[in-house]
Amino acid sequence: MTKEFGKDRAMRIMARLDEFDAAKNLAQIPSDSPPRCHKLQGNLQGEFAVDVSGNYHMIFEGYDKNDVISTKKSRNCDSPNNFY
Repeated sequence: MTKEFGKDRAMRIMARLDEFDAAKNLAQIPSDSPPRCHKLQGNLQGEFAVDVSGNYHMIFEGYDKNDVISTKKSRNCDSPNNFY
């Protein structure tokens, strides 16, 4: 990963993955920076993103506890401070 993204960005990607691993749900991923969990709109409507650095973001789909895709916004991702 370091070779493809550089050392700093690779470390940030790994930090985001560690945050996902530690969280039980999206409510535990902060909506403020970093990682600024936010719901996307337009052609990515129904998907979420977290910031990595600058213009780099990790985009993902949400799944419920039954592994069914979910577009429900969590408490943090529903914050009025996020830009949708």
